[in-house]
Amino acid sequence: MSLKTLLIDDGPSDFYDQSFRNTLEDLMSILRTSKKLTLASITPIQGVVHEGDLFSLLQELRVPAHLHWLTMRINHYVSPHDYRRDKLTLYVPNASELEVYRQAWRTRQAK
Repeated sequence: MSLKTLLIDDGPSDFYDQSFRNTLEDLMSILRTSKKLTLASITPIQGVVHEGDLFSLLQELRVPAHLHWLTMRINHYVSPHDYRRDKLTLYVPNASELEVYRQAWRTRQAK
């Protein structure tokens, strides 16, 4: 197996931009009530293994890396260390819905 196949795709860089994250924070009540959220199920073993490390759990659940921070915030966490083993479901945002917000943000940034 080559090193390239082990690398994780970080996704669009805009999702790591503080200005875009601020925009997503402003939209948080809309994002948290979206009908396009998916509910990810976590086994009790996964909960134990990943306690205190939400991002490694999201990686195992195959949530794209660029959605890790937003998934954390949608689930009312302020740090990936806040994850506890008894939380066996997580809401995961819809990437295509977020793309609409990202394109609007990019258009506003270009002005």
